[in-house]
Amino acid sequence: MRIANPVMYCHVVWNVSCGSFTSLSIEDNTGNSAAPLYEKELAIDRIRVARNAIDDSGIPVVLTGRCEAWLVGSPDPLRVALEGLTSYAEAGADCLYAPGVREPNEIEQIVKAVAPKPVNVLVSGFNCELTVSQLADLGVRRISVGSGLALAAWGAFLRAAQTIQKDGAFNLLAQNAASAELNERFRGKS
Repeated sequence: MRIANPVMYCHVVWNVSCGSFTSLSIEDNTGNSAAPLYEKELAIDRIRVARNAIDDSGIPVVLTGRCEAWLVGSPDPLRVALEGLTSYAEAGADCLYAPGVREPNEIEQIVKAVAPKPVNVLVSGFNCELTVSQLADLGVRRISVGSGLALAAWGAFLRAAQTIQKDGAFNLLAQNAASAELNERFRGKS
């Protein structure tokens, strides 16, 4: 086995063997706006290294291969995602994820391209018209909401605060969750 990134390999083996996680997501986003996605072969090697490290540990961990073409503003995100995700599937990713995809026909193309491996779709404000049943019909097997629920809570907070400030009214507080319900939901779940 050629280890493209021995430091990454050791990090993955260590964390898996310590039971630090049961799933691992490897993304192709470099964090560098001048070259936002890793070169294709390096991105594939990163998936391969993680897969080998997981397999060598003997501990079952779900490896997700992420193509962030939509998030970095790629001019042709569907093409980039299809090429990347199919390569990540071949390199050993268990699940494939292209956060930012919004169009049902694009989601369906991704699902078909990596089948039989599962696809995860991020649903948030940019594609909130999608439904669970629609995604299931497209073949999606995992759905993430990312920061969506936190943003919904912050949106409600801001609307209520602005109403108090602007109108001096507290009527939006009537829509709050009941403290007793929240206490019951979280009781004994620490």
